[in-house]
Amino acid sequence: VQEIPAELVAWSRIERLFLPASVEKVGADAFQGCGGTLQNVYFAGTEAMWKDIEGLYMSGLFSSVTVHFEADALP
Repeated sequence: VQEIPAELVAWSRIERLFLPASVEKVGADAFQGCGGTLQNVYFAGTEAMWKDIEGLYMSGLFSSVTVHFEADALP
């Protein structure tokens, strides 16, 4: 998976999410409206890779979400 589509889980009640290290781009508002329930994102890549993901800061992902780096899977 290289791209997370726009509005993929927008307005869902998802609580946690796993993203593979291969993600390079996140579509607009992919996580819009999930701030009340989405608490943890488990990313298989490094923090540097996370910061390089295109569109991440326009995705609706709130700063209150905890990102776990170099994760193998959801706990």
